Amino acid sequence: MNKTFSRESYESLELPDCPPRQSREENLEILATTSEVTNDPVDITPPIMSDSLMSPENGAPILPDEFSAVQDVGGCADCEEMPAEVRWCEPVPVNRNEEQPSIQPVFCSEHTVEIGCNVDWGDGWAYMQRQLEDRLKAKIAWLELRGQTFYLQRPRRGDGGGARYKYVLMQDHIKLRVTADKVGQRGRENVQILIDGVTCPPWTLEQAYRKALEYITQLGGKMLSEVVSRIDIRLDLPGQDMQPFEQAFDARHYVTELLTRNKMESHTGHAALYMGRQPLQVRIYDIIDEVQDKNDKYTRYEIDKLEQQWGSLPETATRVEFRLWRPALRERDIHTMQDYLTKRTGLVHYLTHKAIRFTNGPVDTSGTAHKLTLPIWEIVQQGLQEWAGDPQQEPI
Repeated sequence: MNKTFSRESYESLELPDCPPRQSREENLEILATTSEVTNDPVDITPPIMSDSLMSPENGAPILPDEFSAVQDVGGCADCEEMPAEVRWCEPVPVNRNEEQPSIQPVFCSEHTVEIGCNVDWGDGWAYMQRQLEDRLKAKIAWLELRGQTFYLQRPRRGDGGGARYKYVLMQDHIKLRVTADKVGQRGRENVQILIDGVTCPPWTLEQAYRKALEYITQLGGKMLSEVVSRIDIRLDLPGQDMQPFEQAFDARHYVTELLTRNKMESHTGHAALYMGRQPLQVRIYDIIDEVQDKNDKYTRYEIDKLEQQWGSLPETATRVEFRLWRPALRERDIHTMQDYLTKRTGLVHYLTHKAIRFTNGPVDTSGTAHKLTLPIWEIVQQGLQEWAGDPQQEPI
């Protein structure tokens, strides 16, 4: 799911009450000095979509009828009937009584979602497997099967699942990794659904997941069970450099439940910050530098993808990424996609307030709960919570 956290949304940000030694005005002044400030209009260009999702009259996105919209956040009259995630108008401003510093939008979504599935392919599996093998031997990358056209390839080195998966079917940036087994078993799933960050615009995560299930059904499979094995949640700050995060990290100005920390530098000298390790890890890095540092045939494609999502491409952009693997999800009773969608708001609150929280100064272990949050981390907290929704339950 992808959504912008706009300037107007940020202007309504309510900072926590400050102790007498630091006034509200002083706190806002700190915020202005640690964030890139601009008075220029925010350019939020709609993401480029396939022709099947575009209206011939005005280019407005049209979603299939079976995809239900998520909760509306308001917008212009032209977008009134459209889901909030595919609008490019500004959300309706809420509170403008106080003058707040302006800031560029932030962008949030699930960056990677992996779901292991037990699928019964039925009597047609032998025929389908024969078609897959014949195409791969002939080095034909496209496969038309039961009315659907898929990009076909062998799993690449480094893909999850090791040698178990024999085929990769891809459409709309949704990947189906398939083993040679006709029927999956508990603990040995024969299909893995992979939804990456490219998929979310113009679809929500829920819509991309339903589309993946639709592909399995159209290929003749029957879903028996599923288990979510990995979820990465990201927040992008286009135009924001790493300096406030790196300074707080180096000075250990943070409260965290994660036991390990690491700092790595790219070939260009940019730092990537790591807190924790599998099964729960927080990673903060310059996403533009990382993409350009790869310098391979996918670099230009990834740069174009970011520019489409953000509307423009600044020189620097910080990404805050939370990675959760299966043990961390199981510990929080997240087993299926429905579990995750139900608990996402509480999970985001836990990740940004308890798993890690950067502070505006040294941490006194005798009173960490009262230490002010670093202003740039308040933007992270507010942006992710606004994207996920206010927690209606006890935080996880």
